[in-house]
Amino acid sequence: FALPYHHLKGLSTYKMDYRTLFDWNPNYICMTHKVRHHVDNKYTDEAQEWVSLSILRKIGFE
Repeated sequence: FALPYHHLKGLSTYKMDYRTLFDWNPNYICMTHKVRHHVDNKYTDEAQEWVSLSILRKIGFE
């Protein structure tokens, strides 16, 4: 679902765990997934400040 982007009126953001789009496919595995504070790159319990980085690996094709 879309949320208003608070930095610029008229834009929306879409927040979801995009790596789950690949969960069904056996040719992709999640190598790592990190959730950090968007400013200081440290762990935080403040969900509003989270950004994530996921590394997916495609396997089975050479």
